[in-house]
Amino acid sequence: MSNVELTKPGSPPVMLSIGNVRPVDRVVPNTTAGGRPAQWVDQAGIAKQLVVPIDGWVNLNIGLEAAPGSHTDSLTPAMAADFAARTEVGTDFTDPSAWPARPVG
Repeated sequence: MSNVELTKPGSPPVMLSIGNVRPVDRVVPNTTAGGRPAQWVDQAGIAKQLVVPIDGWVNLNIGLEAAPGSHTDSLTPAMAADFAARTEVGTDFTDPSAWPARPVG
């Protein structure tokens, strides 16, 4: 699994993860992101995340873990879907030389 942490002053960090990410037991699509089926998960006061199945065991997860006193509203479904649409996912997950040089545009 690989992670990229996105930060903005005054907001908790948003984590983009790709790989064998299992933030939910089973992905049940309830939205789309970047033309792919996706699941928006909102665990009130705990975490918010968008799970996008990519291929087999590979998922893209865009999430926000709520720290005590943090603002969990700083990641919306629309923002997560935008991050997903801007994330370039390679097709050969076993060859690092085939991975995008800049995965998030």
